[in-house]
Amino acid sequence: MRSFSIAALLFCFIFSNGQDISDTLSMVKKNTIKFYQHNTEIRFADISDIINSDPEASKYFRYAKINRSFSNVFLGLGIISFGYGVLNGLSNAIEEDEPSQLLAGTIAGIIVGGALIGISFPLKSAYKKHARKALKIYNHGLGASGYRSPELIIGYTNNGFGFVIHF
Repeated sequence: MRSFSIAALLFCFIFSNGQDISDTLSMVKKNTIKFYQHNTEIRFADISDIINSDPEASKYFRYAKINRSFSNVFLGLGIISFGYGVLNGLSNAIEEDEPSQLLAGTIAGIIVGGALIGISFPLKSAYKKHARKALKIYNHGLGASGYRSPELIIGYTNNGFGFVIHF
């Protein structure tokens, strides 16, 4: 019985793993961009805390956050301006007030809104590019400190004859 328990304990030590390979972060684009770790979705705000352990990945993720923020601001302002232009045009068409001034305001709102929406697209693309690069750097850094194959050394040790298990 004693030899069986020693063999079971040795088996547990040999096949144990210090770091789970699923510590990697992944980015999936469905309708929106979602981040996953351990097959569970994590919030965008929580990724900064996870990535802060790697300074280079943190730098690229900071760029991604800036691009995401500006993209959302320009998109929101563009939608508001475009909506104002369209609604202004519809209300003026119903009321039939001085068409030249109202038409200019309507066209200006639509053009400015369209331009702001157009500016948000390259910023969103830069956000995805920097986020992908940050995750790639972070995940590559995990591989360097990841799984080490277990080895059993039998022989003379600091405390005399015995065995040592490295994992």
